[in-house]
Amino acid sequence: MKIINLLIIPALFSIIYGCNSDRVFVGKHKYGLEFEKECIKPQTEPILELPAGSSIQIIDTLLLVQHQDENSSYYWDVYSLNNMMYLKSILRKGRGPNEVLFAHYAGQYEKTEDAVWMYFLDVNSGRFLKINLTESVRPGNDVIELVTAIESDKFPYFAVNNDTFIYCNKNRDEGYISLVKGDNSWKNPVMEKRYIRHITSGDFNKLTHSLYYNKKNNKVCAVPFYINHIQIIDLEGKDDIISSAAGNNNWETVNRNDISGLTTIFYTTTRTTDDLIFALYNNRQIAEMGNTPGQTVIHVFDWNGKALTRILLEDSIISFAVDIKSKMLYGLDNGSYIHRYDISSCL
Repeated sequence: MKIINLLIIPALFSIIYGCNSDRVFVGKHKYGLEFEKECIKPQTEPILELPAGSSIQIIDTLLLVQHQDENSSYYWDVYSLNNMMYLKSILRKGRGPNEVLFAHYAGQYEKTEDAVWMYFLDVNSGRFLKINLTESVRPGNDVIELVTAIESDKFPYFAVNNDTFIYCNKNRDEGYISLVKGDNSWKNPVMEKRYIRHITSGDFNKLTHSLYYNKKNNKVCAVPFYINHIQIIDLEGKDDIISSAAGNNNWETVNRNDISGLTTIFYTTTRTTDDLIFALYNNRQIAEMGNTPGQTVIHVFDWNGKALTRILLEDSIISFAVDIKSKMLYGLDNGSYIHRYDISSCL
C-alpha cells in the first residue's frame, strides 16, 4: 500500500487550529528531552506474512490487522495471539445487520463476564459502535451494537466506556478536551479542559492528532502528526505537560493548504498502557515515508511526560502494537510481514 493511503485515516480525524508559537499549547513545556535508556535492535523474528495491511492492534488475546478491499471498504483480519492462527475477517461490508464501510478503532476494549468488546467508528455513517469479538470470531455474522451517533465536529475522540466519551472541541477561538456522559449530552459536556489557545481565523495550522485515554490516572494523551511533541492533559488537575525531543519550541508551521510530500510527519502510530506511552517517531517528510528502508524509532514515555526509552528496531515498521503482559512488541512492515520483538530488556 502506498504511503499516501496510510495517511487517509489520520486525515479523516483532523482538527484545524492556529498558532504563532508554542504559546498556543497548554501545559508545562519540556524541550530537548534525553531518554534514560536506549534499546538497540531487540531480539526479533518474522512471524506472519499476510496480504497488504495498514495497521495492527492487540485486543486482549487477539491480533487485529486492518485491510482495505477493492471497494475501499476497511475491515480487520483476526489472529490468535497465542499461535498466530487466522480466525476470521470481521467488519466486512454485508457481514451483519450493521454494514460497516470504514472501521476505525477509536477506543479501548472492555471485558465482560462472557465477552470481549471493541469500540470502533464507522466513518462513512458517523456511527459509533462496538463489536463482540468473542462471538464475531466464530462462524456467522458479526455481533455489532450501536452505541451512539457522533456529531461531525467531535473528532478525534475516545471511548471510555459505553456511555462516556472524550473528544476534541473547538469554540471561543480555543480548543478543549471535553468529556460527555450519555448518548444525548454532546452539546453539554460535563467537563472541559483547555489544551490549545490563541486560535485566529488568519493563522491556521493543521494539528491532526489522535487521543488516548488513561483510566488509571484520568489523563489524556494527544499526539499530533505535524508537531514534534506529545501532550498529556490531566483531566483532574493542572499538571498538563508538553514533552518533546526537539531542542527548542520553534514548531514547524503547517498551513492547511500546504500539506505536501515535503511536510514532516513526526509521530504516527501510538499505543498506550496504564503506565506507558509508546509512539512511533518518524521525523521524516511524507515523500520519504514508506520509500526509505531502515530502522524504526519508538519513543517510550510515562504518563508524567518523562522520556524513558528510545527503542531502535532494525525493520521499517509502519504500525505496531504492544502486548505488555508478555513484553512483546509486534510490528507491521511495508511488505506486510508482522515481526515480533522481545522488549523485556527495553522496559
